[in-house]
Order: sequence, then C-alpha cells, then structure tokens
Amino acid sequence: MKRTQRGFTLIELMIVIAIMGIVVTSIYPSLLTMITQDRKQNAILRDAAGLTRLFGLFKTELKQPVTVVSADENGVRFSDARAIEVLNGGRAVKVGHAIVRLEGGARCWGFEKIDDRTFSSQINNGPERIRAIWRTGEL
Repeated sequence: MKRTQRGFTLIELMIVIAIMGIVVTSIYPSLLTMITQDRKQNAILRDAAGLTRLFGLFKTELKQPVTVVSADENGVRFSDARAIEVLNGGRAVKVGHAIVRLEGGARCWGFEKIDDRTFSSQINNGPERIRAIWRTGEL
C-alpha cells in the first residue's frame, strides 16, 4: 500500500511563522505612523467643518445691528441679551441656541471688543492662529 503525506511538517510550519514574524515586524512601525497621520487628518477635517459651521452661525447672529456690550475670554454679550459663549476651554462655542464642538486641536477664545458694533475672536487650529474681526449689522 502506498501511503500519501498529508499536512505540513513541524519545521515547515516554523519557517512560515518565522517569515511572517519578520514581515510583520518590519511593517508595524510604518503602520503605526499611517494610523497616527490618519487620526490627525480626520481631526483637522472635523475642526474645519466645525469652524465653517461656527462662522456661519456668527454671520447669522450678527445680521442685526446691535451694540457689543462686552467681550472677553468667555465670550461676547450684546445689547439685546444675546451672547456668544466659550465653553470647555474653547473646545465648544455656544452661539444663540446652537453649540459647535471643536473635536480636534482647534480652540476658539479671546474675544475682544473693538468698538460699539465690532469685536474680534481668536482661533487656534494647531500651529495656526487666526484673528477674525466681526461687525454687527453686516453680512
């Protein structure tokens, strides 16, 4: 009777596992780098969407010419009892009844009154710092 061999020998299996270990060890650092970069890019995109929404809400709230009563690191207060408030250390901003959350590295803070109808806001988005100047009653 002829006997046929089935399966792998132990040495063949050990060689395949060793080769897979070498391949995985060489790929792992670059895989971690790619995952980190992907997370950073997703955070930047989420912040860009949040900042776009925030600017749209500012424009909507500021259509009417109202007087800026006060502006500081906590937000802006207007003469008609409306306000823009900074929440959670700048990670969220409340404009009217809407709250915009900045999930990545962006922060909105440092409001400053310029005159009766004008104020500025500071926005940090990673290494970039932006100062936006807003005037009530203008689009």
